[in-house]
Amino acid sequence: MPRPRLDHVRKAQILSAAAEVMSERGYANVRLADIATAAGTSPAAILYWFSGKDELLAEFGVPDSKVSIIPFGINATTPMTALTGEECRRRLGLEPQHKVALFFGQIAPYKGLEYLVAALPEAIKRDPQNVTALSWRGMVYRDKRELDKAIADFNELLRIDPGNIEARTTRGSLWLDKGDYKMAIDDFNEVLAVDRENIEALQIRSNCLQQTAKENPGDLDRAVADLEEILRIDPQNVVALISRGSVSMAKHDFTAAIADYDNAIASDPKDLRARVSRGIAWHEHGDDAKALSDLDSALKLVSQDGPANALAAWIRATG
Repeated sequence: MPRPRLDHVRKAQILSAAAEVMSERGYANVRLADIATAAGTSPAAILYWFSGKDELLAEFGVPDSKVSIIPFGINATTPMTALTGEECRRRLGLEPQHKVALFFGQIAPYKGLEYLVAALPEAIKRDPQNVTALSWRGMVYRDKRELDKAIADFNELLRIDPGNIEARTTRGSLWLDKGDYKMAIDDFNEVLAVDRENIEALQIRSNCLQQTAKENPGDLDRAVADLEEILRIDPQNVVALISRGSVSMAKHDFTAAIADYDNAIASDPKDLRARVSRGIAWHEHGDDAKALSDLDSALKLVSQDGPANALAAWIRATG
């Protein structure tokens, strides 16, 4: 495995940690494991960043008699597989020309994940067609809530690979986060043209259509159609049942809303949103006894005051 080109950075951290620990405890009381802990790494990793015993001795100035090297054993716990690289790419939906970055094991400080993230701009600079690096950097920007930069990366990724459904789904979600529902709908239209039974895409497009229905009332029927398609695929889908109930509430069809909330609660009796929503529907329907019963049940599902508590108090005060 090629040694990462960040030796000078990690070495400096290790040397700094060693100096600090030795100054606190004294040379004779410090073990390699103590230095590794202070550096946020492992004893084996220290030997990874130094080419061998001679370099380690020279860098630390430690007498030869004080150093022992224990080889890092081979991890034989992973079963062997007959899968070829080509078959793995096929199963993961990766094209032959796509570059792949593999990060193995637990995400821990000594793994240097921050350097991998920091290297993404350089990877893209060297290979502007590197869709893996574009995707990773776009996700980093998303997590940092730099949505415009994230969208720009996925725009470029989709220019290179227009058929990348995962990237289009992610960009659609970014448009949703940005509040641009029409652009999100366009992306999820493309996703659903390829995968008509993609429940995630149907749910998000429905949510977007419910927002655009404020300007285009006809979009509400399209939103319901998406929810009904989800329920055709998965009749017990709690999210779709609650969402369709919310649309019925907006139409003042409280009977239909209550029926959907009934089915949601039957599917998941501990779903707080379904309980609270049905309580509101019963109140709007004129049955405050059932409304309070649902809201009281909701309160038993939470350990602190929440929306159900406020609604129950309000209904008691106005009922």
